[in-house]
Amino acid sequence: MYNYPKNGIQWSVPAEREDYGRYYNSKGLPVVGFNAGHGNDIYYDHPRSGDVMVVDIDQIEGLNVFKSPDSQTIQATGNGMQGRVFIRLEDSRGEEDHRLRCVNWYYQQGDARAFTQSLEPCPCSVWQAWRDRRFRFTMWSWFWGDPHFVTLDSKNYTFNGLGEYVMLDAKDGYFQLQARTSLAKGNGTATMFSGAVAKENNSVPVQVTLPYDNETMEVLVDGKPFDFKSLTNESQDLDNGSVTVSKPKKQCLEMSFHSGMSVTICEKQHILSIVTAAPESFKNKTKGLLGTWNGNAEDDFTLPNGTVLPHDMNGNDIHYKYGMAWQVTNETSLFTYKEGESSDTFLNKKFLPMFVEDLKFYNDSLKKEAVAKCNVDTSCLFDAASIGDVEIGLSTKQLGSQLVKDSKKMSKFSNSYESQIE
Repeated sequence: MYNYPKNGIQWSVPAEREDYGRYYNSKGLPVVGFNAGHGNDIYYDHPRSGDVMVVDIDQIEGLNVFKSPDSQTIQATGNGMQGRVFIRLEDSRGEEDHRLRCVNWYYQQGDARAFTQSLEPCPCSVWQAWRDRRFRFTMWSWFWGDPHFVTLDSKNYTFNGLGEYVMLDAKDGYFQLQARTSLAKGNGTATMFSGAVAKENNSVPVQVTLPYDNETMEVLVDGKPFDFKSLTNESQDLDNGSVTVSKPKKQCLEMSFHSGMSVTICEKQHILSIVTAAPESFKNKTKGLLGTWNGNAEDDFTLPNGTVLPHDMNGNDIHYKYGMAWQVTNETSLFTYKEGESSDTFLNKKFLPMFVEDLKFYNDSLKKEAVAKCNVDTSCLFDAASIGDVEIGLSTKQLGSQLVKDSKKMSKFSNSYESQIE
């Protein structure tokens, strides 16, 4: 409906009313009507359209404009109301049950709950983020090097298990991230991350591994090889959009899921580091080696059966009482294996790692170099001692420092938003 109130239009040309006659054949006069954009046949021009006397449209009888179902031409009849023009947008005879048509259309669509239940309230702009109380930033966690962990509640610890483990399980299997460790070079008392696989609900699993004889990450999507080298920093949809992947850096793969969960896996010095960003909808619903995300770091050492272990356990207890409890089995594994392999191939329950409290350098020159370069960074010293390579220790230190810095930056950014929200 177009409504032209009394005296709503005061002028049509820049002149006094008595001079309007000079403008009758002028170009650029106001127009009234519509054009459906379907070509030249679906349009309507009001009798006063392009006329200097369009200023009086509020004083003449309004019109009902419609497309004739018989002739398929645009027609108009008076409606007895001044200044009101009604344009009918469909051309049915009034015999169709539009309610039934709407209902039928609805049931022909897929079940929206399959994707809406996991959608985060994502703002379209900074200003909306400030005003929308539903929006919260994702929470980071990461694990890297000679396995060091920072949980979703920011608890730091080291676990040197040799095998495959559940890093993060959200909503009882709705999302799961598993990781694989392998023996690191050196004296045989250290492990490193060499593989990871993630899957959400009905998405295909995305797997990254480091082959022993190749420094390039191998990527499998639903068990099939994926061309990682051709990937760019532009997101690429997989499996009808159930998961997207991109390459934010040369040796990094980022995967993002419908829930808002993202996992970034990077390779440096033939060791994987993995960073997760969990959506607010996963809070109070996580378990695994990345902890129970609830704002309380003291209950992060929770077993699969729900038992909470002391938060101040030493490295030996963390290893045998907690970490080993999150082993992946052949039945629960998300990994794709080569012929003749299984989760047991990568598992060694008898492996005895070096624990943080038993930190020991196997020669004085290594210790002297590590102390000089690592300073008091425990992760750096530990990796230098257990792997026997100070450069790997320094890489661990640099990566850990950068992750902490980035996480604090995001936290500060988040807090500034939340202060605006509150």
